Amino acid sequence: MANYNYYAVLGRNGVAVTDSWASACAMRKYLRNTSATGFDDFYDAEDFALQAFADRFPNSSNATLSLSVNRPVFAKRYREV
Repeated sequence: MANYNYYAVLGRNGVAVTDSWASACAMRKYLRNTSATGFDDFYDAEDFALQAFADRFPNSSNATLSLSVNRPVFAKRYREV
C-alpha cells in the first residue's frame, strides 16, 4: 500500500486510526475482518472511521466524538429482547 500518514482501519467489531501501515496490520489482533484506507490527514481518517462506525453499528451506545491514534474503539454487542 502507498505510504500515507494515517490509516482508517475498519473491522466487524470496531474501528481505529493508526499512524503507520505496520500499526494498521497489527490491529488485526483486535479487530476482525479488517480493511484499511490511507489518508494524509488525521482528521480525514478520523471522520472516515467515525462515519463507518456509525453506519456499521447504529445501535451502539459508544458516543465517541474523537479517536486516538493506534487505539481501537469497539462496538458493544446487543441482544434483541
